[in-house]
Formats: sequence, structure tokens, C-alpha cells
Amino acid sequence: MHSVNLTAFFSHKFNDTRLNDIIELIKGTCTALDINLVNVNHASPDVPPKEALNLMKNSKLLIALCTREKKFDGDDTYSFSSAVHHEITMAFEKQMSIVIFAEDGVKIDGFLPSMGTFERIEITDNINIETVSKIVKGIHIGKTRSISPHDLEISQGGTSSFYVDYAVMEVRLVELEGNMEWQYIIEKCFCFKEKFDLPLRCGSWPVHEIDGELSMPQANISITDSSVEFVMEVEERELKNAGIDIHLNFTPLPQKDDYLKTREVYRSPFLVPLIKNNDDNAVLRVNDIDYHATDGFCLITHNNKVTIKVILPSWYPINYEQITPVVATFSSGLDYVVNREIERIERECLFEKKSFNDELTMILEIENPFYQHYYGIAWNPPDENIYLEAFENRKNK
Repeated sequence: MHSVNLTAFFSHKFNDTRLNDIIELIKGTCTALDINLVNVNHASPDVPPKEALNLMKNSKLLIALCTREKKFDGDDTYSFSSAVHHEITMAFEKQMSIVIFAEDGVKIDGFLPSMGTFERIEITDNINIETVSKIVKGIHIGKTRSISPHDLEISQGGTSSFYVDYAVMEVRLVELEGNMEWQYIIEKCFCFKEKFDLPLRCGSWPVHEIDGELSMPQANISITDSSVEFVMEVEERELKNAGIDIHLNFTPLPQKDDYLKTREVYRSPFLVPLIKNNDDNAVLRVNDIDYHATDGFCLITHNNKVTIKVILPSWYPINYEQITPVVATFSSGLDYVVNREIERIERECLFEKKSFNDELTMILEIENPFYQHYYGIAWNPPDENIYLEAFENRKNK
């Protein structure tokens, strides 16, 4: 079995040479376990800086080192860094897996040990075997709890058994009974290179963060054509952040040279921001412009061709000139924008936008897109007051 790589946020006190050996031990253990560690690399104030928040967005695991800070009066116990405390709390709120290593003598709030894997460790000049064992075991357990079925499927090469000949997605903003919602129609053709005995995965989820618990999208999956008559069993799993993860099991199992065409339909008001919230962080930055809305494909399989079409009503007030194609790497969110691929799209005229028949249509067509990259279209939704005025006057246009 291949190792699954993931990113972890490492929260610890800075500028304390007493901790150098234990920090290096944790870093070495993470390297051996195929975990990429990130942190802000400098001391921070009590409240975590924006940089830490952004790094935590793309991390699936928090490793916290709680070490002695100030001694309490009349007691042989110590406080620990308030910044570390804040980062543990934030990770818990984001439902990340958490591993806490607390130095002997550090006073820990009653609820912290219940947040995840918790171990007491001794920090001395010579690290003992017991401490090494606790750190290796704790990080290993934390990583195991962080791995999603999606991560495991990719790491084990399940997607190498087939490829997608084409994937076409149409996203449309529509009005239903006075409310606006996003409707998706996605059509794919799967071509199998060998026997495939894992579930096919599909689903829909927002790229942006959503506050509160909101319902998952309505979904309908069907087979439109196939080389043999398959019976499909659909298993839906609700994701946090108003998303849905769907597993498709087939009888009989697809064999070499089989093909399967599917149609996915999703409906939800939450998948893309309808209005801009000034408190929200941008989901990505392209050509020095922050973007707060995007939709597209996260390509976890090899695709021969991808087509993305976004259709908005002409009254919906967005900046036409800012609309852009986007390509980025992704993990738990969008990570790094791939500017060279965006430049190729623009140079080869693979993206177009047009206004016709009371609709604004954006189309991105790519042959042989990069594997394990996000391809999509980005724009900025309007401020709330501008949107409400446009919505009120829509019938006059």
C-alpha cells in the first residue's frame, strides 16, 4: 500500500532553544510518515495572524506542542502559549484532526484532551525512548484519522484503472419561486482499462467557506449509456460545508474495454456565493485580483477533454471584465494558481464569454488538462445592496 501524503499545521512556541530537539523530532517523524508540515515560521501575537488562518485552511491535521510558558503562583504548574491555545480551538472548530503533546507540568484546560489524540511528554536535554514512542504513535494516529476515502483512493492508484474521455459541466443560476439557486448538469464518459472493483466517486461542494450548518445539495445520478447493462447503487454522504460525496457501485463490475456514461444533476443555493461578504477571504488571486467566487472541476482522474459552462442571468450584476479562467492545484482547498496554464488558455482562445438572449455565458474547453488540478471560471459576486437592487429591477430588463 502506498503512503498517503497530507499537510499538517504545526503549532508551537517560537524562540525557545530548549525546544529545538523536540521540534526536530516531530519534524523528522512527519517527514518519515509523509506529512508536510506548515506554520508561520515566526513568533505571533496572542490571536493567530491571517497567515496562520490561511495555512490552516489547506491542512487536514493540527499538531500542537504545548510547552511551559509562565509558572502559576503557589503551584508547580505552568501556562502555555495562548497563540497555540487559539490555534487548537480554531482547528477544533474546523473539524480538523488534532494531536496535542503537552509538556509535563503544563496545565491543560479540561476540554483540550478530548479534542483529539493527547499525550504528556517530558522535555529534557536527552530525549528518552518513551517520548519518542509517544510522538511517533500520536502523529501516526492523527494522520490515520485525517485520511479521507478520497485521499486513499488516489494514493492507491484506483483512478489508474480508468480515464474520463470527456466531462461536461453546465452551471446555471436560476430563479425558483422567488429564490435563486445553482443548478448543475454534469455528463461524463468513463472508459475502463482493466477490471474496476472500487466505487466511482462524484459529488459537489463549495470551494468557499460557509458559516453554520446548511443542507447538502439535492442530487440525482443516472446512467445514460454503457457497454453492458449495469445496475447502479448510489450511496450519498453529507459533507460539512454544504457538500455531498457520492459513491457509485456497479453490478456487474466494469471490465477492461467497458465504458459508462453518466449524468449528474445537483441543486443548491449554497454552492457558489450569490453576494460578496466583506468578511470572507478570497478563494484565489489571479493577475493581482482577489476572487470570491469560482466553479469548475477538481480533476482526480485523467481526462481527455473538459468543458465548463457557467450561465448567469443578464441582470445579475458582476464585473464582466474581471471574469477569468483559472487553473490551480488543490488539497482541501485551492492552493496555488498555475499562471502558465491560464496564459495558454488565453493565448489559444480556449475561454470565451458572451452575452446573448438575456444571459451571460462563460465557456472553458480544455483538451488533456493537467491531472489533479482544478480547472474553472472565477468572478466576483456583487455587494448585497447592489444585488438586491438588481434583483428587484430584474423584470424591467
